[in-house]
Amino acid sequence: MRIHPVEIISRRETVTAVTRVSGPPLFKGMPASLWFECPAAYREFLSERADAAVASLLLAAMSYGQDIVVEGPLSTRLYRGLYDLQEVAVRMYPDRMKRIAIHAEQLDSTSPPLTPHAVAGAFSGGVDSFYTLWSHLPRNDPDPAAQLTHGLFVRGFDIADAKNYERCRALYQKVFERQGLTLLTPHTNSRGWYAELDWSWMYIAPLAGMALALGSLLRRFYVPTGSTTDCAAPWGEFAQLNRLFSTETLEIIDDAPTTRKPTKIFALAHWDETYDHLRVCYRKIDGLVNCCRCAKCINTMAALELTGQLSRYKTFPLPLTRRKIRLLRVPHHAPFLYEWMLTQARECGRKDMALDYSVAFALSRVRWRLHTLRKVLQRD
Repeated sequence: MRIHPVEIISRRETVTAVTRVSGPPLFKGMPASLWFECPAAYREFLSERADAAVASLLLAAMSYGQDIVVEGPLSTRLYRGLYDLQEVAVRMYPDRMKRIAIHAEQLDSTSPPLTPHAVAGAFSGGVDSFYTLWSHLPRNDPDPAAQLTHGLFVRGFDIADAKNYERCRALYQKVFERQGLTLLTPHTNSRGWYAELDWSWMYIAPLAGMALALGSLLRRFYVPTGSTTDCAAPWGEFAQLNRLFSTETLEIIDDAPTTRKPTKIFALAHWDETYDHLRVCYRKIDGLVNCCRCAKCINTMAALELTGQLSRYKTFPLPLTRRKIRLLRVPHHAPFLYEWMLTQARECGRKDMALDYSVAFALSRVRWRLHTLRKVLQRD
């Protein structure tokens, strides 16, 4: 895979950093270029280094076992960090990820022409990103250097439909304005490089890439973590992986890596901005309305019920029932969220909900054993 020099294309309303990518195609229909589009006013903040492209495509290149050749300057710190990241990725998924070489023609440790000044947090409208927003507001974070100035809500990640994205963007922009912050809403095609791969965790590379594309604006970028460092492998690794995308002038931070999701929900449940804006659903993306049926919705609703605030959340229009909790399918490879919810229900004295989660675990264990038995029988 050869990553060519960045080309900046300015139009009346937008400016786009475009990087042509050549070499053997990773898969049928692979894009010919990678691009990051921003409003025209951000022209001076777009980086012309290869940082954004190399970071965005690293996990795709590792999945297909293709080395990367980089034309143009690449951050020295990022270059070293990406080799460290490869070791972690291979340790997490030894059967899927392959070590590759990065051939950089020019390593660069210099600062951009403009001194980066902004502090941003990745934002999707979910629990983790709302917690990052809330925890780094001036009233909650006493360190001026750590306080947010911007949010980053990327088009082309979890919301593919332009109308849906625009509905969410308009509402979230008002949330940020009320906090005295700016919501950045760039657009990228980077997900197209992961069409046949596991986007559920590989999104971290294009997300870091989007922040790096704005390398002349951002000096710190928070990536909300969904798991914690005490989770079993590979999930504990996720809480300390994003920092390896940092450069000499942009510090990328895994935010709240020791704070469990129920704890975040308890913190947010008394912040009225979340009542009309919390969006966790990935099954049915309909503006800010959650489906109230998928596992993410049910677990979030259950945690909000424990806080006593569920009825205030207009984005969850359907009721939470005990049957919904009992029929949850606990994933064998990642049971930690369900374990947290069971513990939280017991600590809150909700024996009914603790029983429901115990039933969900019991039914799921039966499914796990049946799945293992089928594998053994198929092998024989």
